[in-house]
Amino acid sequence: MPSWSFPRDPCETAGEINMKVWTRVELMPRVFTALLVLAALAPAADQHWDIQYYYRQTDSALSITDFTFTSLTRGIACGFTTDRNGKQRPLVLVTSDGGQRWTETPVKETGLSLFFLDDSTGWMVTEKAVWQTVESGRSWTKLKAPGGLLQV
Repeated sequence: MPSWSFPRDPCETAGEINMKVWTRVELMPRVFTALLVLAALAPAADQHWDIQYYYRQTDSALSITDFTFTSLTRGIACGFTTDRNGKQRPLVLVTSDGGQRWTETPVKETGLSLFFLDDSTGWMVTEKAVWQTVESGRSWTKLKAPGGLLQV
């Protein structure tokens, strides 16, 4: 590890001074490497997220609780809409074109978390149950809870 301490005694030996110079010079390749990494990341800093989907329903708002992309093109999001009276309506949003278009699928309970094995098979956890899809989120089946389960 490089040393950045200053001499305690002005009459240090030449070996100690050379050692300090060597440890500082040892840092130069590391600094150069760090600068190269930052230069390589500079184009990545120019990258950003673009909004692909606008929820444009009058008098309601969309809230997403979880989302996942199982591939570059297939994505699933769960959440709910809230109308102007405060009533919530659970739904799942599905895309098969990388987020250019989303299809709303009404569900019976608001999803809190999603987990997918592949493009089609996945599970959605709600406050009361676990739901399964084998159709990429386009339809959901409530799984029977194991005995003794109090809460998911």
